[in-house]
Amino acid sequence: MFNATSTVCMAGSIPSKVAVLTGDIIGSSQMAAYDRERAFQVLERAAQLQTSWHQHDLHFSRQRGDGWQVHLAFWDGIA
Repeated sequence: MFNATSTVCMAGSIPSKVAVLTGDIIGSSQMAAYDRERAFQVLERAAQLQTSWHQHDLHFSRQRGDGWQVHLAFWDGIA
């Protein structure tokens, strides 16, 4: 789960804005375990690729079985 104290970056500063994006995989209980795990791998990889766009780690995490979340932080003057 998102923890504001873990979002310290940009020479130790605290972000001015944070957005937490959440989602879940609809119908995951009907999916084969391999397919469900692969879906999470793809989501995690997408978050890793976006790290360079946001200049910090999106801290992808799984939540409550089929849920996931990432967080985007914004510093003043940096979108």
